[in-house]
Amino acid sequence: MAANIHCEDDKFGEDYLVLKPNEATWFDLGRLLISSDLKNEGFIEFPEERLIRNCERRWVIFMSVFAQKLLLTMKKPMAFCGDVLEWWLNIFSDNGGKMVKPEKTSATYRSTIGNLDTRIELEKWKEDDLNEDKHKGLLSFMASKLSYENEAFVKSVVEDHWEVSK
Repeated sequence: MAANIHCEDDKFGEDYLVLKPNEATWFDLGRLLISSDLKNEGFIEFPEERLIRNCERRWVIFMSVFAQKLLLTMKKPMAFCGDVLEWWLNIFSDNGGKMVKPEKTSATYRSTIGNLDTRIELEKWKEDDLNEDKHKGLLSFMASKLSYENEAFVKSVVEDHWEVSK
């Protein structure tokens, strides 16, 4: 059954605003606040008839693009911090507290999610009186947790702990 959408077919998709923070420079952002001519801004895409002249709306656009550019600038430092956190968590969980460098491709290396929730066994669920829907949900939950892990870890859990082989 199709959803009932109350809109005219010829009007659908005509009212839009696309911001491209990758294409904007910091100078472009400053110019956005001063100039009311948004047609020449290469990082803003909108229908010509919807020209935004209101200063209040330009301020919202400015803040949106500024926040996105700030997040894009912080992408690499934040990824580095995440890698360091994951590495430190694996030093203690992998090696029993010994200072041995963890290998990202090993079957014992876990992601941050895997270190927060270390459950990998399905045995308790097999023994319980679970209906089929609940068992599928629990299995789906465990599989989604495993999606963050490396290939060797997933293979180890599926074959050794869940006892599922090819």
